Amino acid sequence: MPTKSIGAMKLRQGLGALLNEIVYRGDEIIIERAGKPVAALISMDDYEVLLHSREAAAGNLKKIWDKIGDKPDTNQTDSLIAEAIQAVRTK
Repeated sequence: MPTKSIGAMKLRQGLGALLNEIVYRGDEIIIERAGKPVAALISMDDYEVLLHSREAAAGNLKKIWDKIGDKPDTNQTDSLIAEAIQAVRTK
């Protein structure tokens, strides 16, 4: 997946071609304004993977907080974090 950067003005001029690069070649586009990255364009497949990963991480965090309750114990927290990491890695 090639990643390239493009200025906002060039993005406006060549949006159709850039969309083809994203859809058909799997490119990722970083949009810059004044030389600083401000946004990214990725394929819907990559976006869906990103959403799934974020939802999984949020679910694991909720499980941790549900187990911890109001008074987190450092040892228990470390154990739960390790458990959550392992759960994500095995998926």
